[in-house]
This record gives sequence, structure tokens and C-alpha cells, in this order.
Amino acid sequence: MINPSHTDPIWLIKNKEIGPAFDMAMIDVRHRYWKKYNTVDGGRPRDVLLALNQLGARPFFALKRAQIEQLLTCCFSGNDKREEIVNAIIPEFPVSRTAPLISLLKLAFLRLWVEKKIILPLGWNCPINSDGILDDIIQEHADSCPMLIKIRELNPVSSLTYSGAMTKKERELRASGWMRLLVASNLHDAKNFTAEDARDLKLRSFGHKSELARFYTDDFSVFLANASNSPWMRDAVNQILAESREQAKQAHKLKYAAAQKTKVSKQHLKMVEKTRSYLEGTNHGIERLATIFSDARDLSRAFRMDNSPALPGGLELLPEKVVNFCKMLNATYLAYIKSRRLESEKNKRTSLYYLLAYCGPYLYKFFMNRDGNLDSYPSTFNDFSCAIYITADADLLKEVGNFEKELPETLISMISILVEINQNTPDTQYQRTYPIDEFFDYIISQSTVIPNADKVRNSFSPACYPKTVKRWGLARNQSQGHISRPLSACCTHWNI
Repeated sequence: MINPSHTDPIWLIKNKEIGPAFDMAMIDVRHRYWKKYNTVDGGRPRDVLLALNQLGARPFFALKRAQIEQLLTCCFSGNDKREEIVNAIIPEFPVSRTAPLISLLKLAFLRLWVEKKIILPLGWNCPINSDGILDDIIQEHADSCPMLIKIRELNPVSSLTYSGAMTKKERELRASGWMRLLVASNLHDAKNFTAEDARDLKLRSFGHKSELARFYTDDFSVFLANASNSPWMRDAVNQILAESREQAKQAHKLKYAAAQKTKVSKQHLKMVEKTRSYLEGTNHGIERLATIFSDARDLSRAFRMDNSPALPGGLELLPEKVVNFCKMLNATYLAYIKSRRLESEKNKRTSLYYLLAYCGPYLYKFFMNRDGNLDSYPSTFNDFSCAIYITADADLLKEVGNFEKELPETLISMISILVEINQNTPDTQYQRTYPIDEFFDYIISQSTVIPNADKVRNSFSPACYPKTVKRWGLARNQSQGHISRPLSACCTHWNI
């Protein structure tokens, strides 16, 4: 059984037993913390324990179910009302100690799950900076909760030894999500896993908008089936996943059939397939994307967004968050072009398609490969740092900055690769780069009108541009399409 809710727990004990059970769980967690932090340099955890001691012997014993469920919401990521909730339920507890208290609450709720008194919601998150205590609790209950110890072993920060075939990267992407899935179920033992559970997981993770798409549920089902040591269960899970893949194929066929009925052009389908070859391939680097869309005509066909409600082929397969950001980029960039009042928009538009290809397929696969989700994918211009996504290579930001996570390759590097593939001149590279520079200036100038753009900065420098050959004579102004005013006056005066 998998909890269908992300916020509401399923209690397996009577309401009158909830308060005392939670209080006993907190007592156990506090004792474990005292063993580790009852020293002079115990820091914030020791301060929390001292503050809890001031509340009396059993401060949580008389709490009602609704109050304990409110404390449970403090274990969800993104909850910015934790201090208000704790203060309302435990008014004597100092507000300044709320943050370190959350780890104790998370462990107490995990303890209740281990004791089979609760099925937690999917919103519960693992405690931070409490890995040793968490490992101790799990090891003590290895016999009653064998799946918990197997999934905890996946986490590279755990002291428990892992002996499986997964790489460290695969374990990092799955460990926390699988822990949340496990405690949101009654799967203390793999023997409890049923074909209905596998089917439920598949249904709730099908499609990019689904609630469990980021949890690697297919792998989770296979993992549990293998742990059950039941050949029948392994066959059942394989059958469910095979049926799902077949349904996906049929859905794609129906989609393409409908597309042909509405006379979608062959070029559009070709661009969809080009994008699919990148998304489903094994190499998701910027050079691979540049190679696939090296033809400027293909780039235009794949990412040009006109007034048609249908998405271009290069964005059709991407999730909603990525598409929405690309639409915002496109609308703002077209406004920038319009503000320039150009005779010809061709060169400026080409840079737009580079930008959309970079933010669409490339950044989508980058974040999915790195994080396993799109939480860090930009959704506003404030999130889309010019220094990180556009110019980091030229500015040596990767070498200077102390970043915990891998940075994406930059748009500047993509332009350089495309120029090299097509054997373009430095002038062409300049024409592809300069509009992006101007575009960021435009965003900054319109930051009072464009939502969430007040923190945008332009990090372009001369290092971002190629060295061009200096020409002598009268040069046409590229942005306006006419001879500059001072030179024009001279020509008139000399009757040239």
C-alpha cells in the first residue's frame, strides 16, 4: 500500500494513542542526541535538547492528533511557517531553536513508522546532519524492517555498506526518493510488496506531469521484486512494466496519427525525431546537440515559435516547466527585436534559436542527469544567470567559483562549436553572440516591466567575442542598416 497523499499521514493506531506514542518516539530520539551531543562543543543540537528539557518530563504526551500532524508538516521541504507552527503548539519553546528541532521531529516520525504506527505522507523528508543517529535507528530494526536497511545502504553518506551493482551517481539520484517512497508505504518487508503496488506506482508515475515521475518508480518496483526473492513477483513486475511500455508506444502512435490528420508537416516530424534522438541517446553534451542541429534551417524549423498554438518540434517532447520558460524567453526576445526596429531580423532570430535549443533539450537533460528532477531548472529570468549559463567558460567562472554541483556547459561554447562545425568566419560568430549580449541589456532595461527580472546582470566581456579582422572604409551599421550619422555628414560635405 502506497499513501496516496503528499501531506496527510495514515495512522495505524487509535487517536488516543497518538500523543503518547509520539512522546515516546521523541524521548528515544532525545536520548540518542544526548549520547552524541552532551559535550561542551555540542553546538545547536545541545541547545535544542536543553530547551526541550525546560518543557518538562513528557511535553508531547498530551498533544492531539491534529497538533502532531501540524508538526509533521514541518518535516516537508519548502514549509516557511515552521516557527509559527512550533510556537502555536509549544509556546514555551524558543523560536530561535526551531530549525535544529526539525531533524528530531523527522527522526521521531521515522521511529513511529518503524514501529508500524503510521504511514507517512510523501512530503516527509530525511533528516539533515543526523546520518549517524539515523543509521543506528535503522540498524536496530534490521529484522523488523529489512527493506529500510537495504534502501538506506544506497545512500553514499550512510555508514551502512552497500554491495550492489548501482553506481554512486545512480544511488545518489535514488536514495532519498526511495526512502520517502518506502516510509509512505507499509513495505517494511519486501514480502509485503504486491503486483497491485507495482501497478499503482506505475500509474502514478506515467507521464512528465505525474506526481511520482521523479522517484524512479520502475527501478523501485524491480528493486523490491528482487528483494522479495519471489520469481512470481519478479515476473509480475516485468509484465506490468512491459505492458506500460507497450501502452506508451501505442500512445505515441495515436499521437502521430492525430498529427498527420491535422496535416502536421514532415519537417515538424523530422525535428521531433531529431530532438528525440538527442533526448533518448546516451550522450547529452552540448557538442552532441550542436551536431544534431548544425544546419541553421533545421534549428529554425525546430525552435521557431509563431502564433500557432502547436509547439515546434524541438520543444514538443519536453515537460511543461521547460516549455513555459522557453515561451517566456521567446516572447521577451521578440519584444527585444521589435524594440530595435531592424530592417532585417534574420541574424537576431538565429541567436534566439540557439538560445531556445540550449534552454530546451540541453538544459532539460542536464538537470535530469545531474539531479534526477527539474527543481533547479530556471523558471524566471532571475534564475537564469548570465554568468553561469551564458559566459562561464569565457569568464573562467568554473575555475574561480567553488560550486558544490556540476555546472552546465554554456551557450557561448555551443555557439563556438556550431561555428566550428559549419566553418563560419569570426564575423559570423560575432553576429551570433552580440544579440545575446544585447538581449540581457534589454532585460535589465525592462526589469520594472518583466516579472522577476530585477536581479539580472550582464556578464559579457570582450573574452566572450572572437577576434575579428579590422576593415577599412565605410562600414554599414549592422543594427540599423545605414551609414552612421558622422560619416554620412562627411560624405555630404566632400560630395562623395
